[in-house]
Amino acid sequence: MQDEPAPVRPFRLNANDRAILALLEEDAKRTTTEIALSLGISRTTVKTRIDRMRDRGVIKRYTIELESPSAGDGRPSTAFFAVQLKRPICRIVYQSIRGWPELLQAWSLTGDTDFLVLVRATDSERIEYLRERLIRHPEVSKVTTHLVLQDWVRRVSPPADAAGLR
Repeated sequence: MQDEPAPVRPFRLNANDRAILALLEEDAKRTTTEIALSLGISRTTVKTRIDRMRDRGVIKRYTIELESPSAGDGRPSTAFFAVQLKRPICRIVYQSIRGWPELLQAWSLTGDTDFLVLVRATDSERIEYLRERLIRHPEVSKVTTHLVLQDWVRRVSPPADAAGLR
């Protein structure tokens, strides 16, 4: 009697899987470290989830897309949202945006800006959509949007020689 293969159980995407896929759709060359930092989860978790999605056929292949001559520059749009709150409770606003796949980082700040949010989206229309969602939050009184025109440097961690600086 031959052993029959075990039935393949349906693979359910969780919130991390969907966020990983969204980041890979924007840039398939992103490293597991970049994805992990963007999502606030471990690099091992990202690798395990990607491997599992590839094994289950959710991710079929990695590819590149060439822009058409009439298209824009083809780069994702990056923006900072400088947020002023009605009350200093960044945690409540963060809870409402933490599931955005476009969310890269968020900070509580001192001064006129209470909360600073960094997002990267497929285009400026998506940035505007996110801005509109944020401004409708009941705790938000004002959002100032700063689009990034040029990346001059991007580091995941400080350069090695910075550790010796005082």
